[in-house]
Amino acid sequence: MKKLKKILFNNGSLTFLSIVSLILVFALVCLIVLSAIHRAGLIENPFGAGDTQTTQGILLPSVDAENREPHYDEINHEENFKKLLASFPYYEELYAEFYITYVYEAYNVEFYRVYKNGERYRIESYDMQSNRIELIVCDGESVSVTDADGKVDVYPVSENFTFAKQASLPTFLFYEKSGYSLIKYGTEGSDYSIRCEYPDLGTADVVTLDVNTGVLKSAITYLGEKVIMFYDVMEFEPHYAFGEDLFAF
Repeated sequence: MKKLKKILFNNGSLTFLSIVSLILVFALVCLIVLSAIHRAGLIENPFGAGDTQTTQGILLPSVDAENREPHYDEINHEENFKKLLASFPYYEELYAEFYITYVYEAYNVEFYRVYKNGERYRIESYDMQSNRIELIVCDGESVSVTDADGKVDVYPVSENFTFAKQASLPTFLFYEKSGYSLIKYGTEGSDYSIRCEYPDLGTADVVTLDVNTGVLKSAITYLGEKVIMFYDVMEFEPHYAFGEDLFAF
């Protein structure tokens, strides 16, 4: 009887170990397959293909916002300010994909894909916490807003529905140049990092751009001395070939 019990116990142990081994092997195979798919660029973002571009996978940005502030050079001449301010374009047209990570009151990540062509624009947003997708399209005369529940409302173009207010891009790209103070900047190759403050808003942006192309690379927004959000830019094109159906609704 003791021998039988021992055999049954050993058999049970072997069976359990076999099951665990199979599970581990299966998990390893899944990881290898997912890794291969990701490297091949087959994982699309939540908006699908259609007439828009796809993102090569959803890669959550780092939460380490405090260590993102760049090293600044000393600004010794007023001419540096003038040249720097004159070098950045106002974007009449652009295409961008970026993440915004909110870290001030609660942590959350949103993904945006935005298009701007003159007065027309298209903004696709995806909230990663709630898995909610929203779409705003402006054809230059009216604005269509599709909320996360699929409800569509149409509004006339107004100050509340400008691209600058709806796109969630850093204030620096659209704000009146007389309305902010350029505090300091740093250079690394063709990249310029600028800290600019908006006294009437109580906020500041630290933006990094390619001075030769005007391409936005990253940004951090402060409220006082607190980081409230930062941007991870996946793609930013100041000139883009737009399809007319992008702005139709």
